[in-house]
Amino acid sequence: MGAIKVSGLNMDLTQRDKWVAVIGSRKASADELRTAHNFSFNLARHGYIVVSGLAEGIDAAAHKGAIAGKGKTIAIVNTPIEQEIYPWKNRSLSEEIKKNGCIVHPYTTKAVESNERGLSQFSKRLIERDRLLAALCSKIVTVKNEGVIEGGTRYGMSYGKVYAQNVFRLDNEMNLQKDPEVKEGKIWWDMEIDIERIIKAHFKK
Repeated sequence: MGAIKVSGLNMDLTQRDKWVAVIGSRKASADELRTAHNFSFNLARHGYIVVSGLAEGIDAAAHKGAIAGKGKTIAIVNTPIEQEIYPWKNRSLSEEIKKNGCIVHPYTTKAVESNERGLSQFSKRLIERDRLLAALCSKIVTVKNEGVIEGGTRYGMSYGKVYAQNVFRLDNEMNLQKDPEVKEGKIWWDMEIDIERIIKAHFKK
């Protein structure tokens, strides 16, 4: 699978020097959500494009902050363009993102529901899109006040290090810590998407 679909504004996806990924937990504290919003607001004010995954928590706060800052934001999602946005509570936010940026859909088919043990196809796609985000963004910021970065966020950060990107943890005092401690996250299955092909086809001049 090498094709993607994009909904929203017609943005030049080959110009990514101003892209900053802002990611984090779906179960972030109120202070962490405020930090993500304010940080993204300021990034937007300074001409940066905020990239995230449209998940609940930090992702949603980052998108909203960029929009409030009158800037642009990009969501990379795990659903095809024909499928409803996940999670459903962020559907209205997705419409705002399309007016102030775009949504990247790297998948062209719906995920198959499965009762097999382990990660479902839907969950694997969430992690694969994190790896795509890590490959596209030279700066990746996890909003987490303290502690080791774990959960789903660890995949974006782990692959950010694999791709030699600049990775940071941002605390509630707006302090950026470079190369924070991250619980390793690896993709051990055969990925559905071919990241190198996608980048060559859609993200390179």
